[in-house]
Amino acid sequence: MSELYSLLYSTGSFGGLKLDDYCARIVSPLVALAGNISLRTELESVHLQVKNAASIGLILTELTTNAVKYAFPAGRKGTVTVGLKKTGDGKAMLEVVDDGVGFPIGFDLASQAGLGLNLVQGLAEQIGGIFTIGKGVTGTRCTLEFGIGPK
Repeated sequence: MSELYSLLYSTGSFGGLKLDDYCARIVSPLVALAGNISLRTELESVHLQVKNAASIGLILTELTTNAVKYAFPAGRKGTVTVGLKKTGDGKAMLEVVDDGVGFPIGFDLASQAGLGLNLVQGLAEQIGGIFTIGKGVTGTRCTLEFGIGPK
């Protein structure tokens, strides 16, 4: 939330913001704290109405924190990739992908999701978005599709 306020204050715009800048400001310090994880960002310029920015920031924080906390146990090295792109029709997609250990065998997201992922799901619904989580090529892929409204 402090990054949102800081970004809004520095730009002097309270109606909208550059979501790509906001995302970079959120994930960089979270991943840097781990020390063993590299961050790759693939952030397309996306303008967003401020009313949904806090929810998206909380979602991104939770997903990035989960990747840092669970994907790379015992100091294992790896990469977290955060992507943001427009998908057309006034929509965008935010992804957090890691090349970590993935879900444990027998993990059932529907019954074993913790408070954080339940919060993510609730926030996604609150902004009219769709949240999905699953296996990536390696590791885990989390995707949020949401409306960005008019520029």
